[in-house]
Amino acid sequence: MSEVYQRIINDSMDLFMKYGIRSVTMDDVARELGVSKKTLYKHVSNKAQLIDVGVKNMFEKVTLMLKSFSQNTDNAIDELFALDAYFDEMTKQNHPAIMYQLSKHYPNTFKWLNDAKAKFIYETTKTNLEKGLRQELYRKELNISYVSYIYMAHTDLLEDSNVPQEICESADFHKHHMEYHIRGIASEKGLNYLNQKLNTK
Repeated sequence: MSEVYQRIINDSMDLFMKYGIRSVTMDDVARELGVSKKTLYKHVSNKAQLIDVGVKNMFEKVTLMLKSFSQNTDNAIDELFALDAYFDEMTKQNHPAIMYQLSKHYPNTFKWLNDAKAKFIYETTKTNLEKGLRQELYRKELNISYVSYIYMAHTDLLEDSNVPQEICESADFHKHHMEYHIRGIASEKGLNYLNQKLNTK
């Protein structure tokens, strides 16, 4: 991937995430990036391709970042709080209607993202549960596979339900969702630790 191509992908996604997919045209991308339209179209055929490549590239970056939380956080509950803080920051930076616009105008890319996200949530939840069980923070009778699928389905349902968009994309809403999940799986030791964290925040 050439340096120019990489910059086009990265910087255009910054524009889409900040201003929304619908409001940013290819003319806007060329002007904001300081490249000619000829150069832009030399690297991507159209806006749909630009968004598709950009979404997949961004998803890879985000998943690498999230995996680092698991590797660098010793405590399973702390890991979930770190994930929540990261999503909180992302929510503040992104255009509020970005996912709706993606689903409506670029359904193939949206489907790919949803499928990839579901698989990643399942695998990340499974890894976190295994860690929490080893640390005795989660209840020992948990069925790891079942709970991972439940959390994956629950997360997906929240986005596809009748919950208003402004609530679904609220940082507070996701914090409550995380706490709800932890309280459902935590052992007595885990609940004590969770309550300590909540009381000191």
